[in-house]
Amino acid sequence: MLHYAARYPSEVSKLILSSTLSQFRLDDTVKMMRSSVETMQQRLLTNFSNPSQEAYDAYGEICLPLYSNPNASGAGNFRNRAIERPEVALHFFSDEMARMDMRARFLT
Repeated sequence: MLHYAARYPSEVSKLILSSTLSQFRLDDTVKMMRSSVETMQQRLLTNFSNPSQEAYDAYGEICLPLYSNPNASGAGNFRNRAIERPEVALHFFSDEMARMDMRARFLT
């Protein structure tokens, strides 16, 4: 969807983007892993390098809570408010994410 929105911005309305990057960089993920506990490192690496429902669930248990400010009111329940579509995430992690590089598009 992001590729379509970037190519045809006048055709897209009410698109909500969350946790977006113009390019997924595994080397940045490795940097993050250096400062993380071993279990988190393994779950993060498995989820993005070998996506599966099991890897997604394990990643969500430990890593997703870190996407919120723990001091914000209601921070712990952001996933309760979200409509999760693991099948979309798994498709994205196993196909689109590795090919995605939109930096040139956004720098022009």
